[in-house]
Amino acid sequence: MNPETIARRLKGLRLESGLTVNEVARECEVADSTVRMWELGQRIPSDPVKVKLSKLFKQSVQTIFFD
Repeated sequence: MNPETIARRLKGLRLESGLTVNEVARECEVADSTVRMWELGQRIPSDPVKVKLSKLFKQSVQTIFFD
């Protein structure tokens, strides 16, 4: 999947969950700016962070990043 699609999906999941960028960053143990870069398609989360995001959003890694 391309970075822009992942970016839209991550931002959409965050908004649907009612979480702020800061809350996602805290849960994933990354900087706020890192979450913003994910949501702009400038970065892709590392594999361990993908697992954290999966648990946070209650979606599989496959669904979030590869479908």
